[in-house]
Amino acid sequence: MTFKKASGKIFGVGFTEKESKALDAEINRQIAEKCREFEDELNGLILWQLHVQLGFGKKRLKRFYDNFSKVTESFMGQYKDGYFSHGKDCIHKLGEIGINIEDWKKGE
Repeated sequence: MTFKKASGKIFGVGFTEKESKALDAEINRQIAEKCREFEDELNGLILWQLHVQLGFGKKRLKRFYDNFSKVTESFMGQYKDGYFSHGKDCIHKLGEIGINIEDWKKGE
């Protein structure tokens, strides 16, 4: 690691390629850890809304949960280049059937 200085003050840090890769790996590990921390809350929210809005009972919720858990495990394993490629694939597939999440976020 090298420090970049001007007028006696540090304004930046330069990393070797090895240090940069190690830093990126640690950042990705921490992102994945935080995602797992919120997984139960997100699953709870999704399952509750399926129950309240669509009437899913215990058996159907369990079937959804089991299948969705497999997808999310795969999804977490596909974190590459700063984004979840599987999520982008799903957004693209939704677009193919006429669903644009960006439009929905705008209220359209």
